Amino acid sequence: MCYYLFHRKSMTALEKNPKKYIEEHFCWLQESGYRLTYSFRNGENEFWYDNSCSSVYIFYDDFDTVFCEISFCKPRHTHRITDYFDDDVREYYKRLSPKGKIDFLSDKLKDVLETSNTST
Repeated sequence: MCYYLFHRKSMTALEKNPKKYIEEHFCWLQESGYRLTYSFRNGENEFWYDNSCSSVYIFYDDFDTVFCEISFCKPRHTHRITDYFDDDVREYYKRLSPKGKIDFLSDKLKDVLETSNTST
């Protein structure tokens, strides 16, 4: 019990409440017309943001795994977010902490969705 109380103080906002943290950082998707579906099972947090022309899937678990996929068009073609990064950005992304990855994805996802909507 004492360890938990001590450890709780040193936890990041993402570790304390992943659902709240990710929803706050990706609220712009809902404001853009995406519908959120959230699922939690066995320490795995899954977020599906769905729109008529694209969808975004974000995964975070207790082992600090962060994963993001984007689907475009009909039929939907799924791509990892890292497919849109050049080599330097991909290496930078790999070195980030889970909290840093979520923050980075929030900004980078705006650019990817913006460029894909203008090209389609």
